[in-house]
Amino acid sequence: MLILIAIVSALLIIVGIFTDDDAIKGGFSVVLILVLVISGFVGAGVGTASTMDEKIALYEQENRAIEEKVELSVSTYLEYEQETLISLTPENAGNFIFLYPELSADTMIQKQIATYQENHKAIVELKLDKINVAKLKWWLYFGK
Repeated sequence: MLILIAIVSALLIIVGIFTDDDAIKGGFSVVLILVLVISGFVGAGVGTASTMDEKIALYEQENRAIEEKVELSVSTYLEYEQETLISLTPENAGNFIFLYPELSADTMIQKQIATYQENHKAIVELKLDKINVAKLKWWLYFGK
């Protein structure tokens, strides 16, 4: 669409040059410049479309790694907790109250989950941007 408008504007500027009509030359020169500037911005948006799939794949790969780390941490902790409860007796219960460590990986797991959520949000935004690229292509050159 923008390319079509640019071509029509350029043709009308040429007509204005041959007819020596300054109003046509000036008006369509402004239109042509605006269309070229807008086309530059729209073209930049379309240009990023080629890397969107790679970015989505990278975020998804990172999320899979985070899922594996969290799963490993939780299963390791559950095993530790089960062993601790098995060895708990009335005689050593007091010791366990004072010595029972909190899950030190808890903050790490929370950070990993926060990163996972940020990555998921970025994936959704990239997918929405990818959908919007089709509109930008239409405005630029009637493309899909």
